Amino acid sequence: MQKPAEALSEEEAKHQDPWQTSMRPYLEAKSQQLHRERVTRYEQIHDLAAKKVDVVTIARKLGVSRKSRL
Repeated sequence: MQKPAEALSEEEAKHQDPWQTSMRPYLEAKSQQLHRERVTRYEQIHDLAAKKVDVVTIARKLGVSRKSRL
């Protein structure tokens, strides 16, 4: 169980995740990896959209649905 935020030292607070999805380290690592992939895809979508690339082209290039939140 995690300590309350005010009971943590400054060093412990830096290394504490803002969320905890699982008590098992391998599930936590998998969750964090999936999150990084989603963030990367989000950034790619918005970079291409800023360059005025067509939605269909973005979807095909990144392998996502056109209805994904672009």
